[in-house]
Amino acid sequence: MRFNVSIDTQRSRERLHWLRWLRIAAFVWLGVLAHGEASAQALMTCTGPSPGSFAITLPNDTYAVPRDDASTGRRIGPWTPFYVAGTNVWSCDVPSGLVAPPTYYWSASFLSLLTPIGSYTENGITFPLFKTNVDGIGIVIGSSVYETITSNPGVIYLTGWTNDFSGRINGYPVDISWSMGGGLGSLDYSSGGPSYHYPQTGMPIGFKLNFAFVKYGPVTGGTINLPGTIVQAGVSVTTTPNPLTNYVMAPQQIANVTLVGGPTFAPVACATPNVTVPMGTHSNTEFSGVGPISTAPASFNISLNNCPAGINSIKYEIDAVTTIVDASQSVVALDSASTARGVGVQLLDANGNALPLATQQTLPGYNTSGGSYTIPLKARYYQTTAPVLAGTANTVMTFTMNYQ
Repeated sequence: MRFNVSIDTQRSRERLHWLRWLRIAAFVWLGVLAHGEASAQALMTCTGPSPGSFAITLPNDTYAVPRDDASTGRRIGPWTPFYVAGTNVWSCDVPSGLVAPPTYYWSASFLSLLTPIGSYTENGITFPLFKTNVDGIGIVIGSSVYETITSNPGVIYLTGWTNDFSGRINGYPVDISWSMGGGLGSLDYSSGGPSYHYPQTGMPIGFKLNFAFVKYGPVTGGTINLPGTIVQAGVSVTTTPNPLTNYVMAPQQIANVTLVGGPTFAPVACATPNVTVPMGTHSNTEFSGVGPISTAPASFNISLNNCPAGINSIKYEIDAVTTIVDASQSVVALDSASTARGVGVQLLDANGNALPLATQQTLPGYNTSGGSYTIPLKARYYQTTAPVLAGTANTVMTFTMNYQ
């Protein structure tokens, strides 16, 4: 069997040339990518971090939080001092001959690994608020970076902590996305701008962190315990117009930060024992129509014992368990086990006036240093209908304390 074969040698050569061109183009393109990556890295080369992780021991103070305090967004206790990881966590070289953009920021950036639950603002600076293991208590984190820039080769122009230069006494907020902890903006001398920065060798970069605790809801109480890495820090380079987040060299050579220990938050309240009020035995003749009994009311006290310091104010409220017969006179019905008929019980203040039910009253004479107090009250029988029938006459009321 015979086959006729025709080969177009010219087209084959064209394909071969095209393939060669494709290989060369791919090589050149990869070379461009490699060159671009090297250029970004050349903005700064560093050694470190040294060490690779930092453990910060928090104060073990105990803070009293009023049990019923409904306020949120309130800092509990002071900011911690700044914990300095070091002024030479990284040692970096910055080259000469950098091209626009004219302003670079060589610094360290930070990232929180905690769960955000809101925000907290102090001195005009808004900090992300992160969840802790204690319900109702969140944590905020401030950062600052130690830097040095030169005005001539080997001549230091500025050195120190970024928060000191900016006046941010609590530092720069740490968030769940990378953000620089401030930067001493440097204009490279070769960019055509003022000569504020010259190439440096062994430029030290360090960092420090501080913390505060903020109430965001009802506090159940407990001791702060945040295991594992909570913050990461890395050297980075940014540029304008957003020097805290506009990265031209992403954070790298990461240092991990952990926390050891922490303060305790304790809901506080006074000891308030139950109260039984003896009302005595009375004759039908003491009732002459709808209104209070003719004999003197029974006096009693609600005791507030061993109130701790740290409570700003105390309020109390008394509520009926049975039906309110006359709200204006603070008269409540007898309980279902009582056998008397036609009477109720009236609640009075120390001066003999009807004490409003279901209404908060402020404890007078309270001192924030704590102590023990009494609330003097009175109670008496009150005829509600006619006739009055003899029998047992009991009722129950509840008192609720509110601590702020």
